[in-house]
Amino acid sequence: MLGGALAVTAALFTLGPIGGLDVDARVEAATSVRTIDEEVRPSTVLEPVVQNRQLAEVVATPRLALENDARTHFVLTYAPTLRVPWEPSPPGLPEGQASSPLNRASLLHVGDLRVDSAEGGWDWRAGARATYGWLDPISQGAVGGGQPVLSTQRLAYRAYVGSVGSTYHLGRAESVSLDVQAGASGGDDAAAEAALPIQRDARADATFEWRLSTRDVVSALASVGGARIDRRGDALTLQGGGFWDRALTRQVGIRLGGGVAGAGEWPERESGTPESAAAPASMVAVAPWGTATVTYIPGGDRPSLAVTTGTLPQIDRLRASVDLRVFVEGRSEWAFAREWLLGVSGQGAVVEPWLGSEVTGGGRVLNGSATVRLGHELGRHLAMSGDLSATWQGGDRQDVATFRELAATVSVVATLPR
Repeated sequence: MLGGALAVTAALFTLGPIGGLDVDARVEAATSVRTIDEEVRPSTVLEPVVQNRQLAEVVATPRLALENDARTHFVLTYAPTLRVPWEPSPPGLPEGQASSPLNRASLLHVGDLRVDSAEGGWDWRAGARATYGWLDPISQGAVGGGQPVLSTQRLAYRAYVGSVGSTYHLGRAESVSLDVQAGASGGDDAAAEAALPIQRDARADATFEWRLSTRDVVSALASVGGARIDRRGDALTLQGGGFWDRALTRQVGIRLGGGVAGAGEWPERESGTPESAAAPASMVAVAPWGTATVTYIPGGDRPSLAVTTGTLPQIDRLRASVDLRVFVEGRSEWAFAREWLLGVSGQGAVVEPWLGSEVTGGGRVLNGSATVRLGHELGRHLAMSGDLSATWQGGDRQDVATFRELAATVSVVATLPR
């Protein structure tokens, strides 16, 4: 699929000239202090033991973006992240014996290409993204979409994803869209694969949107997503339903969505084991899904607010099962003074097994995070910020990490003049 996305991207360039090119170069440098309390289960004892880790990090992320201004518009970005941690007692070393920070330095390469074009009543888009290197699951997020954090240790990681899509405007008020995405991701060596198995997935979304008035927009959604997880099995989700967007006032808006979701699981059996004999060949179920969002954007120097809550299905990449995720997330920003910005964000979720709980042992996962950020513009090309954040995860499952992390970070972003 990645090759297909690149082929479509190349085809889009034939729709018009490249145009003028612009280069955006910037670098973000940050230093942070983190403390992590994690429950570990040594093989010699039955009860978990709380392991405390304290570490300091220096992180540098240069970003180079190439962009054009033609009708066929593209943005090509390369943004590697270098992490240099220092830990008094790293895991795997005797107490009090520290290794050199340079020996534990890690690099994560991220390349991204986005292309879009308009031709008549059509809007075309394509993209490709590649990630390779060492991943910090807590700080950088091993998997998206509200997945549980599987490990607090850095992982050798690789991911590739490609996407293509188009929107056709039937008239001034109606449009229909189709987007397809596929990729693969997971650990890049044997130890990393045990914590993060290779997942190959694909997803297709079809949407019909109808603008009823200047305040109301309704849309219908149909989507299908599937994943194959190495040595785990296959899983499939189906969603159908719709959304209603309503501008209550100039500052307040709501978005309500809901419908029906279906799921299927086909676990991979290991021949000769009693568990495989008892495992069903497949499991299928149907359940409702729904989301609700409220936004408040007053403008000026007053704080904004956005809150979303809902229930959605998701594929569990460790067990090749389908879970239901009940979540709430919120964000607020306040430009309380010139060139100063205060931001607060947080999210919490409960992940429940939907299918196959009698086979996998079930287990509920609770996770969440909260961040307070204070940012200040020092000039046209320089900005700094300070963050205080907390991240936590717990529950009944023993195949995911149980931890609490507190972190304080100071970062500076410098943009090269154009």
